[in-house]
Amino acid sequence: MNRRSRGFTLTELLTALVIHSFFILMLGGIFYTLISFGSRSQMTMTARERGQRVINYIDSRVRRAGLGMWKLEKSSEIRGALAPLTEGNVAKKGFNNNDKTVITLPVIVTYDDQDEIATDGLYNDKIKSEDNIVRGNVLTLLYAERETDKIFIIKNGGYAKMPSETLTTLPDNAKKLKGIFQTIQNAIYEYYASILSDKPIETIQSDEKQTIIQETFDEFWKKFLTTGITSASKKFDINVYNSIPNNQYEALLKSFFNMYGVLEDLNSSDDGQSNALKSMFKDLITYINTHDETNIFIPQITSILKPYSTFDPEFSHIFLTEEYNDSGKVKKYKEYPGSQFEEAAKNDKGQTDDLRSYAVLRGTGSPVIVNKTSLNLISCDPVLSGDELLYLKSVRVFAMNPTDYDKKHGQQLRNLKVQKLDGKDWGDVNPYQQGILEIYAELNTTESILTVWVLSTGGRDNMTHEKPADWPGRWREEGDNNDYKYFVTYVSKGTWKLNNLPENFTWD
Repeated sequence: MNRRSRGFTLTELLTALVIHSFFILMLGGIFYTLISFGSRSQMTMTARERGQRVINYIDSRVRRAGLGMWKLEKSSEIRGALAPLTEGNVAKKGFNNNDKTVITLPVIVTYDDQDEIATDGLYNDKIKSEDNIVRGNVLTLLYAERETDKIFIIKNGGYAKMPSETLTTLPDNAKKLKGIFQTIQNAIYEYYASILSDKPIETIQSDEKQTIIQETFDEFWKKFLTTGITSASKKFDINVYNSIPNNQYEALLKSFFNMYGVLEDLNSSDDGQSNALKSMFKDLITYINTHDETNIFIPQITSILKPYSTFDPEFSHIFLTEEYNDSGKVKKYKEYPGSQFEEAAKNDKGQTDDLRSYAVLRGTGSPVIVNKTSLNLISCDPVLSGDELLYLKSVRVFAMNPTDYDKKHGQQLRNLKVQKLDGKDWGDVNPYQQGILEIYAELNTTESILTVWVLSTGGRDNMTHEKPADWPGRWREEGDNNDYKYFVTYVSKGTWKLNNLPENFTWD
């Protein structure tokens, strides 16, 4: 046997070593790639979970934005309903901003180009709007929320009624009042029907007559119980009611005033004047309280009572479960103590500059102010029996760099911050979800559609990444030390039609 066949030559050994090294390097590279891919995939999944959590947080509130405000057709009307919270220029106080167009309640989208967004509420926020789309990186929502352990159900719906025990103690002249009303109503029917139709009453066809009579009757009471008494509540001026011959306003007011001995100057401080007014208005409400055709005017009457008397709770909605003591008197109200309504109250009156004083219901279509035993209706819409009071809440969400406190507690990445309107002031800025680099929102004011994008990360790696094609917001300037190019990112998106708002809502 040839001796050379007994082993490998040096060349063969070196060749085998090179081949083995090549395979080892290739396998190492594949292994590194697999490890890197797995790590990046895990970071992507983490980023996705973080972004989705933010979308879910926003979703649960956007769906309730504007709930119970279907009657308010403009942002300016919502600002008006919450006037003590939207007027003035005090930082950190409610919905205040020098530019009222920023306060597009119930959804506000504003822009702040700082890395650390100002936390003084809406005071320094700016608005960017083009082509009827408002764009920004700060989202503020006004929404309704149920009480978690209490249910505020309206016990006395409709327009507030006088309690039965009060009705039995009314003065005798309440009976006389009914007769006077009937006489005047008969005159109103014929007189105003002829005025409206511009025809003699006897020439009007019977099928047309009833419609005209009803319309004129309703119009008369609307004018009398709004313009008529509102003017009279300042100072009774007989000239106001003399513009039309035989004006029935004059006849009605004279009947009231003469019966009760009310002075023509309603602002008189005389005790007798005050008592006469109380008696007159109480009887007037008693009549209206039992006549469906006029009870829609109870809110106007009760609002007129306030400057002159303190018995308006007699005409309030009973909306809380009552407990009685041995003598039958109301001892306390179960739900009210410990509620946010109570926290905002002072001397049993809701504080109108405190968001916790406000509630919304399905029936009114606008906010109401909650006192201990009653509701203060901002508008004159009915409250439905069985309806539920819901708290009004407001929150701002935005992305910020972590604070020293955040870093000490393991949150090294930028995170989503939540700031709530705590009654009167914007509260602390609290971290909600770390790993949120940016949020970006667009409010389409033509179609009332809100779209929110969330740029989240699962961490950094050594590779550079391009700006995601589906991310419309800030990606930082190229070369910025804080650029996001080394972050593994994910873009989450949510789109909502604001269905709680009336059709053709105006964002003014």
